[in-house]
Amino acid sequence: MDVLRQDQATEYIAKDKMDTQTIDVTEQNASKQLEDLRMSQRKIQDEVAAFVQRLDMKVIQSFQSLKQLPEEGKQTIRNRDTMRS
Repeated sequence: MDVLRQDQATEYIAKDKMDTQTIDVTEQNASKQLEDLRMSQRKIQDEVAAFVQRLDMKVIQSFQSLKQLPEEGKQTIRNRDTMRS
């Protein structure tokens, strides 16, 4: 009977050790995936920020070019805006 209990205990310890190793590997994989996700999000945020900055510059350039339009062009824009409302 003691031999059976000892075998069961040894089997339990071995299974527990395998479970612990599996948990460790799983935690390492999860940690790596989380870091990869953070890096991807950082790249996306950088791309969006760069896009917004370029868009802002184009909007500013558009407004500057509107100021340089001759009066006839400005009147055409006003007329078009009036027709839309």
